[in-house]
This record gives sequence, C-alpha cells and structure tokens, in this order.
Amino acid sequence: MSPSTPQTSADAAAEAPGLAEQVGQDLPSVRQRWLLITVSTPSAAASLRVHVWRKLRSLGALYLQSSVCLLPALPVPVREVRRLVDRVGRDGGTARVLSIEVPDEEAALVQEMNAARDEEYGEVLERVPAFLAEIAGERARARATYAEVEESEADLARFQSWLTKIEARDYFGAPGAAAARSAVARCQQELVTFEQEALAAETTSSSTSPAWASTGAAGFEAVGQADIEPLEPLEPLEPLEPLVDGTVTDLPERSPTRAKTTRTRKGDQR
Repeated sequence: MSPSTPQTSADAAAEAPGLAEQVGQDLPSVRQRWLLITVSTPSAAASLRVHVWRKLRSLGALYLQSSVCLLPALPVPVREVRRLVDRVGRDGGTARVLSIEVPDEEAALVQEMNAARDEEYGEVLERVPAFLAEIAGERARARATYAEVEESEADLARFQSWLTKIEARDYFGAPGAAAARSAVARCQQELVTFEQEALAAETTSSSTSPAWASTGAAGFEAVGQADIEPLEPLEPLEPLEPLVDGTVTDLPERSPTRAKTTRTRKGDQR
C-alpha cells in the first residue's frame, strides 16, 4: 500500500486476516498488536496540545484516560504516530509508544472502536435528509438552476470527504458503514438528476425568443411598423439675434417661458 493512501477498513482486514469476522468469537487467537500511546505537553505551547489531540482523534484513537490512548498497530497508525512522537519531542513535549497485546480485552476494545465509528456514521446519516429535502424544495419551487446545483455539489463534497475520513479510521469494519455509504450514494444520484433538470430548464429558457428573432429582417420590419408609433417632427431652431452693444441674446423674445441670458465678448471684460 502506498504511504499516501489512507488505510480503510478493507485494508485493515487484509493485513489482519479474519479479525473483523472473529470479533466476539475467537479473537484472542488473532493476537492483534496495539500501540499504547502516552503524551505529555505541560510546558509546551498550546498549539502543540491541540495538534496532538487533533491527530490522535483523526486516527480514531481510543482514549483510556486524558493522555493515554490505544490504536491498532497497523501500517498507517504506526507511521503517523511515529511522526507525531518526533513532533512532540521537537516542540518541548514528551511522548512514549509501546507495542502491546491485550488478548483478554481485545474483543471489547474492537467493539468499542466500532461503536465510536458507528456514532460517526450515524452523524452522516442525520445530515442526509436535510440535503435531500433541500433538493426537493428547490425542485418544487422550480428553481433547478446552475447556482443551486453548484451549492448542492459543495454540500455533497463535504459529505464525501467526511465519509472518507471516517472510513480511514474504521479499522475493524463497523456495522454502520454500509448504511452511511448507501446514503451518500443516494445523495449523489439525486444531485445528478437535479443537475439534468437544471440543464433541461436552462436549455428550454434559451430556446424561447422574441417573434422577430425567428422571422428574420422582414419579420422585424413588420413588427416595427405595427408596434412602434412614428416620432413627431422636430421644430426648426430659431436663429440667434444679431449682436447689440457687445451682447447676444440666446433665445428669441417671443419665448416668455425662458429667461434671457447674455454673454459678454472676452475683449469687453477688461
């Protein structure tokens, strides 16, 4: 498996044959090894504590107490925990990792980790009805547009990313995975249908054009003659009156509604 490929429950099952199937049955014979991780950051920056917490949670660590947790000793957790230990040491904290076996507690640990993943899958399922209702509402309001498709597409991308992260830390095949995958797949199918409806609506709208657009120049001329009233002719402008004593009257005296204005020649302003 490539170092950059997230480990899924299928990968975990391949690397620990029969582990998921033997939970609660003959699990102690599998002898799954575990990483017991302890981290202390009392004098380190707050950002380091946040980083440690986020990293271990993203790996699906099972906390035994505030600074002690367990992870299955599978390739991805082993690699990521090693990097985390190096980071903690560089930034002023201390971390220790032990590889252990817990045959008497293994079935309970696996079930507890599966329960945590099922809770996360359940959160995905809780969000799906709102997504489907949003698409149904836009369809009922005849608002199948590209903008709505783009918004729903962003929501679906968040669902898919969220589901992928849960699957990556689902090391033992939690029962709730199938329902979550099916729900997200249904969202994707609904979005595909909604997108096709938006395309059809836009195509229909684009094909609707004015009468003159489909009848050519002759049709345009006929529409213009029938619907456009002719403009009234403009009255000719009155000529300016001749200069009298260095001034000129802009408007004729027979237009009493407008005030007369005068202007002086530049040479007379001195």
